[in-house]
Amino acid sequence: MCSGARADASSPGRSRGACRLPPEPPASVPTPRLCWHGSFSRSLGGPVNGFEVLDAVARLPVSTWRCTWEPEGVRHLGPMAQDWHAAFHLGSSDRRIDVVDAFGVAVVCIQALERRITQLPEDLHTRRLQLREPTAPQHAQTDSGAPKGRAQGAPAVGSG
Repeated sequence: MCSGARADASSPGRSRGACRLPPEPPASVPTPRLCWHGSFSRSLGGPVNGFEVLDAVARLPVSTWRCTWEPEGVRHLGPMAQDWHAAFHLGSSDRRIDVVDAFGVAVVCIQALERRITQLPEDLHTRRLQLREPTAPQHAQTDSGAPKGRAQGAPAVGSG
């Protein structure tokens, strides 16, 4: 986010216009891999079950963290790359989460949630109809017509 304050020459951040940018990470830190330049093809993909992805996201541990090169006070929120890789088997490494994969998982989860929400009225209608239907007796009947375990005319509740 841009705070609107200009960074001066003595600050550790770089400046671009009125925005303060973070310091350059060390060369050993991988740069984000977006892959939005058309190097992918529909023919290289496959079907995805959005509900399974949504369930995996729901089980995914989320915590706060910081990159080793960032100052102590910096915090991020999200899953650890190792947990992400174990849950989705996406990307080429369990040491980072590629942005394109995060976007893809988010879109699939949004689609699955939309389908669930759209289905709710129909499910509610079905349940209401089920509640209106007569149900089978709850107790097995004896030959005399009284439920098993009770004499005919005996109270149905309590023993004392």
